[in-house]
Amino acid sequence: MNQSPLSAASPAHGPRLSDSRVEQELLTIWRRVLERDDIGPDDDFFEQGGESIGAVQILAEIEQVLGVKFPPNVLLERPTVKLLAQSTGREPRFRSWSPLELLQPGGPNPPFFCVHGVGGEVLSFLDLARHLPAGQPFYGVRAVGSDGGHEPLHRVEEMAAYYVEAIRGVQPRPPYYLGGFSFGGSVALEMAQQLHAQGAPVALLAILDHTPPPVRYRRFVWSPALPVWWVVNAGRWVMEDVWRVGAGKRLTTLGQKIGFTVKQLIAGLRRPGASGNTDVENIFGADRIPDGFRRLMAAHYQALRDYRPKVYPGRVTLFRAQTRPLFRLHGRDLGWRELAGGGLDIIDIPGNHETILKKPRVQVLAQALAVQLRKAQAGGL
Repeated sequence: MNQSPLSAASPAHGPRLSDSRVEQELLTIWRRVLERDDIGPDDDFFEQGGESIGAVQILAEIEQVLGVKFPPNVLLERPTVKLLAQSTGREPRFRSWSPLELLQPGGPNPPFFCVHGVGGEVLSFLDLARHLPAGQPFYGVRAVGSDGGHEPLHRVEEMAAYYVEAIRGVQPRPPYYLGGFSFGGSVALEMAQQLHAQGAPVALLAILDHTPPPVRYRRFVWSPALPVWWVVNAGRWVMEDVWRVGAGKRLTTLGQKIGFTVKQLIAGLRRPGASGNTDVENIFGADRIPDGFRRLMAAHYQALRDYRPKVYPGRVTLFRAQTRPLFRLHGRDLGWRELAGGGLDIIDIPGNHETILKKPRVQVLAQALAVQLRKAQAGGL
């Protein structure tokens, strides 16, 4: 694989502050981002609820406050304030940049490769990887440009070709086991298409809650059951998106969710397919998105709008979040039935688009994914 533009991670350079001063600065940043006052220097970022967007915020603030630029995977290697502080102001050695991040180490089974969502990073897959059975290797496939130092790729086909080359470098022989979350579902589909064209079978194509284009941008089709479905889903939406945050935050969260939903609805009514930016706000909150991260997501949304998938000759397994956005009224198959030439399996997972990757919902997803991996590895799919 041609690594010339992507092989080197940016080294960390920073001021020589005392370790105690650095720790205090880092603690202040972590507590603000995680909205927790009880974070200590030995607390693991991921065990305290950290995820991709929080990691991006923390690294952006470290660069701004301390003048130190770390690669995105630093929190996998140094997940506590104390460990990270030991590297600040020095020149630590990091692995060269790669689109592949091993989130669960190897064993007897062939690896599962899971493609990033619209944000480009793969830290949000960590809980999913860790809840799979021991011995099941799990690679997160991160986006070019997620390190902030390279120009993102702008076409789904281009991303898929780059990632296929990377995974074939790790696993030269088929069959392959692929997945993708959200935006990554379309990239995984295109990867499966390209592998099929190369004569390399894909034993499992797992789509984690994604509606592909052009179905994504179609207006809903009326049916007599639609009002009943909408009321049932609205109840789930309130419980999942609002009630679970706790009594102290419910009113604020409800106001934010309603505001984001109205923005999304207005944008969709003006021009179908134009609501990408409000998707970002709905999931992450506009004030939480650093500029570089926003540019990467904008490139991915544009790539998704431009992508025109073809019918895939193999089988597709859709892991579908039961709680749907209020005004995304697609069918239960989310549009995958017309693309899955070899058949479609639909598995409902409790939770919404965001919470299926978080505890406790992610445990259900991991169990369901493990079952499908076992079937595929045994030749049952």
